[in-house]
Amino acid sequence: MPVDSADPRPRAVILDPRATARTRVAVLAGLAVLAAIVPVALPSYWLTIATLALIYSILAMGLNLLMGYAGLDSLGQAAFFGLGSYGLAILLVRYGVAWWPAALAAIALGTAGAAVLGLIAVRLRGLYFLLVTLAMGQVLWGADYRWGTFTGGANGLELGGGRPSPWFYSDANFYYFTLGIFAAVAALVSLIIASPFGLTLRGIREREVRCQTLGYRTYVHKYVAFILAGIAAAVAGILNAAYNGIASPSDLSIDQSFTAMLMVILGGAGTVAGPVVGAVVMTALKYELSTLWVDYWPIILGVIYVLATVYVPNGIVTGVAGLLSRAGAPKRAVEREPASEGGPAVAGSVASLLRGAAASGGRETPAPLGTGGDLVHDGRSRPALRLAGVSKAFGDLPVLTDIDVSVGAGQRVGIIGLNGAGKTTLFHVISGLEPPTRGRVVLFGRDVTRESPSGRAALGLSRTFQVTLLYPRLTARENVEVALLGSTYRRYRLRLWRPLRTHGDLRARSRELLETFGLWPHANVEVRHLSYGHQRQLEIALAIAVDPALLLLDEPTAGLSQAEMAAMQRLLASLPSRLTVLVVEHHLEVIFQLVERVLVLHQGSIIMDGPPSAVRTDRQVQDLYFGALPAVQAAGQTGGGVQKADRSGEWNTGL
Repeated sequence: MPVDSADPRPRAVILDPRATARTRVAVLAGLAVLAAIVPVALPSYWLTIATLALIYSILAMGLNLLMGYAGLDSLGQAAFFGLGSYGLAILLVRYGVAWWPAALAAIALGTAGAAVLGLIAVRLRGLYFLLVTLAMGQVLWGADYRWGTFTGGANGLELGGGRPSPWFYSDANFYYFTLGIFAAVAALVSLIIASPFGLTLRGIREREVRCQTLGYRTYVHKYVAFILAGIAAAVAGILNAAYNGIASPSDLSIDQSFTAMLMVILGGAGTVAGPVVGAVVMTALKYELSTLWVDYWPIILGVIYVLATVYVPNGIVTGVAGLLSRAGAPKRAVEREPASEGGPAVAGSVASLLRGAAASGGRETPAPLGTGGDLVHDGRSRPALRLAGVSKAFGDLPVLTDIDVSVGAGQRVGIIGLNGAGKTTLFHVISGLEPPTRGRVVLFGRDVTRESPSGRAALGLSRTFQVTLLYPRLTARENVEVALLGSTYRRYRLRLWRPLRTHGDLRARSRELLETFGLWPHANVEVRHLSYGHQRQLEIALAIAVDPALLLLDEPTAGLSQAEMAAMQRLLASLPSRLTVLVVEHHLEVIFQLVERVLVLHQGSIIMDGPPSAVRTDRQVQDLYFGALPAVQAAGQTGGGVQKADRSGEWNTGL
C-alpha cells in the first residue's frame, strides 16, 4: 500500500548489481596483475614508493573504518602506528626477541593501546573526539623524547636490519611480503564492511540517535571499530619500521596522523578503494614533490589537496564512480509500484508482521509478551506506560509540568495541543532522549527514568520522529535491516566474519516488511532519493520492524497530501490491537478516528484527558484551539480586546 501513489518525479535509477559485480571482479583482477609485476616493471625508486604506498594503505584502511563508516574523525592513528613500530624495535634491540614473536607482541601492544584509549575516546564525539585522539599521539610522541635513553629520542631506534630473515632483505621480496599482508588486511576490511557490523557502523554514521532508539548501544560498535583501526595502524607501523630499519619519532608525530586522514579524505571516505587510492596518490606526490621542490613541496601538496576538496569533495573514487555512472555505466530502472487507492494488500498485514517477529525469536530482553507474541491484557492493572509527576525544563524555561499519565496495554492514545505545547519533548522524555527534570517514567512496570534509549527500546519501546530520522545514504532495504539488527536479529549485529547477504532469514524479513508497506519496488534506492511520502512510510516501517510493544508516533501525517494522508490512516488503522500506541498529531481527523482516548497538552500541562467525543465537545479545548485562549494571549501582546472565533462547525467535523 504505497503512501506516495502520485509522485510525479522520474523513476530512480541505480546500478545493476550483477553488472557492477562483474566490473568489480574485472578491475580487481587487473589490479592484482599490475601489483604482481611492479618489481619487474618498475625501477627501484618506484618500487620503494609502491612498498610504502601499500604500508600506508593498511593504515588508511583501518582509519577508514572509523572516519568513513563510523563517522569518527580521528587524529590519533599515529599513536598506534608508533606503538607498532616502537614495540617491534624495542623488543628486537633492547630484549633480543626473535622477529616473529616481537611482531606479534607489537600488534598486541597496539591493540591494547587502542582498547585502553578507546574506553575514553569513543564516549566523545565531534571536535572533542578529534582533540582527545590528537592528544593520544602527542602524549606518546612526548614520551618518546622524554625516555630517549630507552627509545632513542630524536634519533629514533635503529633495528639493525629489522627484517624477519635474509630473504626479506631483497626489496622485491619484501614488497611481495607487504603485498600479501595488504591483500589479507584488504580482504578482512572488505568482509567487515559487507558484514552486519559494517551496516550498523554506517547506520551510526548517518543517524546515531536513531540507532539508539532502535536498541543499539552505539558505544560498543564504535569501540570495536576503534580497536580494529588501532590494529591496522599497528600492523602498518611494524611493516614501516621493518622496511626502513628504524622506529622514528615521526611515526608518532601529528604529521603522521594528518597524512593518514588526508589519504582517506582524498581517496574517498566510506568507500572500499578510497583509502588505497588516497595512499598511493599521497605517497607518490610526497616523494616526487620533495625530490623536485625540496622547500616548497608541502605548500604544493596543500594546494593539490584544496583543489581536490573543492572539485572532488567526496574523494577521487566517488568522483570517478559518478563520472562513469553518468557516462553510461550499466543501469536498471527501479519500477514504481502501480498507484493504489485501496487499503493494505492484505487486511491486518502489519499485525501479522509483528506476530511473525515475535515467533522468530523476539528481543533478548522482552516486553511482557504472552503466547503468540500478544501483549497480556490484564484490565490495565499493569499499565504499559506510567508517567508520575514528570516535569522538564531547559534552564529557566519550563516545558513540561507535573505530567501524570497511565496508559494501559493495547490502548490507543492521542496527544494534541498547539505548537510549543511540549508534545515532542514529552516523547523525548518517554523514549530517553531527554532526561526529566523531576518525576518518574515507568515502562511495563519497570522504572526507566535513568535508562538509556537503547535500554528502553530493548523493553519494547519504539518511536517515529516529527521530522523523518532515516539513514539518507542507505537504501530503503538497508534502513529496514539496520532496524532489524537492533532488535529481533541483534544476535547478528556484531558478526564481522560473514557478509550480510548470507543471512537469509534477515534478508527475507526485510523484504517482507518492505512488501507489506509497499516499498519493495524501491528497496535498492537510497532514502534521500525517495519521495517524502515514501520516507514517512519507511519511518513507520522502521518503528514496526523492531517488534514493539509500545509505539510512539510523532505526527505521522505531517507534510503529506490529502491522498497520502488517507493512505497513511489506513496503514495506522491496520496496526495490531495488542500494540499500545501514542500519537502526536495536528490533524484532528486522524486523532479522532484512530484513538480511544485523547490528552490535550497546553503549555506543558495536561488540561483534558478523555474520549474523543468528550474532548470534541469540551468548551475549554474549543476555546484553546479556536477561540478565547489564543485571543487572550494575542490581546496581552497587542493590547487589543478579546475576539472569539466561531469555528465550532469545523471542530465538530474533526478538522
